[in-house]
Amino acid sequence: MIKSIGLLVSILLSLTCFSQIAVGDSRKSVKRNLEQYVKKYELPDNCVIETDSSLHLLLREPKFKKADFIYHFDAANKCDYELRIACDSCTLTYLNDAIDLKYYDFKQISHTTFLSNYYKQVLIEIFNKDDTYSIRFSKMHFTREDHRNIWKEFKQ
Repeated sequence: MIKSIGLLVSILLSLTCFSQIAVGDSRKSVKRNLEQYVKKYELPDNCVIETDSSLHLLLREPKFKKADFIYHFDAANKCDYELRIACDSCTLTYLNDAIDLKYYDFKQISHTTFLSNYYKQVLIEIFNKDDTYSIRFSKMHFTREDHRNIWKEFKQ
């Protein structure tokens, strides 16, 4: 029973910061959110790695389930994709949380792919390779007409 509660707490802690989608956010905003998360949960400073084109949050603390959060930025320093690598149940939770964000109005277009409304321009893809689960939120690059055709075909 205590192990179950501990597992639930570790899952909830690792999900807290990540119920929003960062695609389209500035690098400064994403970095600030990660810094606040690190401070709030008293994580070591070295769990956030910064490169010229990305920010990585690597959760390896015992109180968390192992997870990687990678934010990639385009030339304008806007997040063009976000990759979350975690356990299968965490990935499913990230997906459900994203789909529940009504202002994106996600539609499922395949077993592993979801498309937002045209104005938000976000594509969700789920991957599973060798028992490694990940979810990627990407800035989509469809024309209005292409989006409309896909949207009509899969309208629920």
